[in-house]
Amino acid sequence: MIRVTIAMSTYNGQEFLKEQLDSIVQQTILDNPEVSVTFLVRDDGSSDNTLAILNEYAGKHPRLLWNIISGKNIGWKKSFIALMEAVSSDFVFLCDQDDIWNLNKCQVMLDTMQSNPQIEVLMHRIEYYYTSDVGVKKILNDSYEKLGISKNDGEIEKVPQAAHFSHHPFLGCCFLFTDTIRQEFLKVQSHRDNSIAHDVGLFILGSARNSTYYLNRQLIKYRQHSSNATSVQKTPSIIQQVKNQKKTTKIFYENLMTVLTSIQELTSNSSIKTDARQMYLRIEKEYKALIHRRGLQFTKLKRGEFGFNKLMLIDILVALI
Repeated sequence: MIRVTIAMSTYNGQEFLKEQLDSIVQQTILDNPEVSVTFLVRDDGSSDNTLAILNEYAGKHPRLLWNIISGKNIGWKKSFIALMEAVSSDFVFLCDQDDIWNLNKCQVMLDTMQSNPQIEVLMHRIEYYYTSDVGVKKILNDSYEKLGISKNDGEIEKVPQAAHFSHHPFLGCCFLFTDTIRQEFLKVQSHRDNSIAHDVGLFILGSARNSTYYLNRQLIKYRQHSSNATSVQKTPSIIQQVKNQKKTTKIFYENLMTVLTSIQELTSNSSIKTDARQMYLRIEKEYKALIHRRGLQFTKLKRGEFGFNKLMLIDILVALI
């Protein structure tokens, strides 16, 4: 029996949660007698009806093995870490509370992993999906093509080196990974103090192990709205945007270097150690350019493009401020 866990962190998600849950409880993988699926949910201290909705669905859909944890509010980053610590399975899906999954997403990704044992971290393409209350421009799917990734053709390919950190359109809700990677990630996470997001950490680790692959297929509707933990919103002034961008980029690079240092120190595999070192040196070069105020396209770290000319201006100002 193959054990699979779908891990979701929730927080005041009542507005869109039912649509996501509907797409989870109808997954075709639940018809597979060779697979056991656990839906592991940690609620991060919601004050709305999120927990009630979860318990309602758990009572109505027993084909899933439900494990609902009611926790204190610790923020989405720590909440997902707590989820990964609670997992006990062979494969792990990460899940947000407000997207809509294709009904065959789990089975398609699991089949891909099982047919390609070299893959330890698998990601897929998304379909951007917006609610009407958000005044943002559509994030362009051509961010994938800029990485050298091919069209939406259903094929798999190794994530190219260019994708490592410089332009990161891969979201945690698109991840499936092995228990081996989960265990390695938790070791790295606790080795040195860092605040890296779980999806970025998994991406780094899989990249250093040369086991990160990409499925060129849209398998979820990714909902972007004003309450997203990583929502795209306008800030009051462009100067403030510049200051925020520079600060967050600096912290991001520092966390990347910390994680890559941990990978080097924890592994006994010379190939992984070498790759992690090369990745570290590349990030260090960009980090030094940032702190010495040299020109650098910091906005590449954003997922996609939304207002190209504005971001070009931010790039110029970042180099000056």
